[in-house]
Amino acid sequence: MEAMAFFATACRSASSELVQSLKVVSDNQDQTAETVNAKQASELVAAHVDMIKATLG
Repeated sequence: MEAMAFFATACRSASSELVQSLKVVSDNQDQTAETVNAKQASELVAAHVDMIKATLG
């Protein structure tokens, strides 16, 4: 849902073809969103930086 607000705001400054967002989902069946902390989220992203770069690049 946060991406929708970002998209709407960004489209006021650029065309929609230039606006992108990438959502990182860190909660799952074994770990709820309430139990994920900033350090864990950072570690999850760091472990997949190459894949994220490939997706965005």
